Amino acid sequence: DSAMLLAQQGKKLAMEINYPEGEVLCEASIGSVWWIIGDYTRANEIFLECVKSSEQLKDTFSLVWSLAWLTSGYRDEGNFPEALKYCIKGMSIPKIWSAKVWNTLMGSIYQAMNKADSALFYLLRGDVDDGYTHVLTGHTYASLGNGMRATEHYRKSIPLLISANNFKDLADAYIGLARLHEKGNKNDSSIYYAKKGFSIAQNASFKKWVYETGLILARVYEKVDAAEALHYFKLSM
Repeated sequence: DSAMLLAQQGKKLAMEINYPEGEVLCEASIGSVWWIIGDYTRANEIFLECVKSSEQLKDTFSLVWSLAWLTSGYRDEGNFPEALKYCIKGMSIPKIWSAKVWNTLMGSIYQAMNKADSALFYLLRGDVDDGYTHVLTGHTYASLGNGMRATEHYRKSIPLLISANNFKDLADAYIGLARLHEKGNKNDSSIYYAKKGFSIAQNASFKKWVYETGLILARVYEKVDAAEALHYFKLSM
């Protein structure tokens, strides 16, 4: 709520002082709130308008940010052709963001498509100082059955994400660790990490992660505590 309010106030101020570039960036921030809570259709409509406005203004800064948001929105909506199209468009702009950042974003698309080899090609050339890159790399190694390498990257991501106050991807890192421990029948560890992710997701209204962590907890608790399993299953819905 506070993020949405700040973005709306910023947009109003940008309009009052006739700062159209700032207006576009604030509108993209409004879209990012819808993206975070999982309303990808509404978010992508906003991001697409921001791309068009940035191009009309010939403002590279707002265009790069709008393309990145639109890429992420289409990726998470499952519209991978559009995600790839806008990511390639962003990569062609030799300003604002480094190639490493775009490599991480491209890798995220291939990871979501379950194309592990292509994902690793980009992620290993991505921004290794960003915790998000390590989360994605962890997911990719996990999909290949390499739990040791996956765990290594999840653990690398955690302090980076905490430092950046990136709670959305921090919850995702905990989800990755919870899944690995669930697969290894380490119930206590799986519950520990799933609860950490669930707490973050619930407090920040990350609906997708509430669903994911709730299902993990329901599955693991089903082996040891039927009442808790039912509790988390209901919370995930």
